[in-house]
Amino acid sequence: MKKKYNSDFNVFEDSMEDSILPQIVWHITDKCYLNCKTCFAGIKKETLEDMPISKVREYLLCMKLLGVQKIDISGGEPLLYKDLSILVNECIRQGFYVTITTRGIGFSENYKWLVNNWEKFSRIIISLDGSNNHICDFYSTYNNTMSKALELCSDLKRKKCDIIRINTVINQKILSTDIIEEFVALIHDILPREWCLIEPHPLNKKSEFDDYAVKKGEFNIFVAKCKTFLKKDIEVITRENEMYSTYWVLQNDGYICQLSSGLDYKYSLLLSLDSLDTIKEYISNSLQKIPMIKEI
Repeated sequence: MKKKYNSDFNVFEDSMEDSILPQIVWHITDKCYLNCKTCFAGIKKETLEDMPISKVREYLLCMKLLGVQKIDISGGEPLLYKDLSILVNECIRQGFYVTITTRGIGFSENYKWLVNNWEKFSRIIISLDGSNNHICDFYSTYNNTMSKALELCSDLKRKKCDIIRINTVINQKILSTDIIEEFVALIHDILPREWCLIEPHPLNKKSEFDDYAVKKGEFNIFVAKCKTFLKKDIEVITRENEMYSTYWVLQNDGYICQLSSGLDYKYSLLLSLDSLDTIKEYISNSLQKIPMIKEI
């Protein structure tokens, strides 16, 4: 793919540079205090694991050889990864752009480091799936998730951070017009760079997924209402299943996987220098949809 990452807009644009895999989501840990209804990171296991920090340089070399430009640090909850600062600094040292997706709930030293080092990132993406405490706590099965997310937003704003994005997975609890208006008012208060509305994806779906996931028509109506109610200059972007189903992720156990439109991964192979040619061949022949600057 002849694409180049634009860190100002957090999208890609046409370029003469060739990149087999322009972006990747890196699940550095599967540790998370939450149990969100429509999470597709995977069903919780009895033993939760971090990506070994000793493997970072090998994985980054593989990513560089694949042409990765932008890495989204994710989880689990990345603030529960004890070597987060080491990992991010190594990514940047090797020339990668980095975003991070978090709820602000993790180790206090990671939280403080993130707030004080926000300029290392292209985006700090904060997940917020409801417009009030009751909805957020019910959806995540964890107390005070909304207040934690808003606290992170406030602390970042005090540091003059202007790269906040809010991620919202659309669910049945937030479809009513009064809740949408309440949510829009909340977004007006936060003033993020973008508000990203996400269609629930069935990968690794839990037993309650179908009770809370929205249908395509409901998702489209929600997006349209949000765009109508928003009065301030806040960009609304979407991530629909058609795009997510082509994304590539590196799991904490070292497997590189491509999502599918269904319940399981389309492709999965242990990432190493020995397997790189096989992985390159598959990626080169697979469909990838990435956010492009023309979509803004």
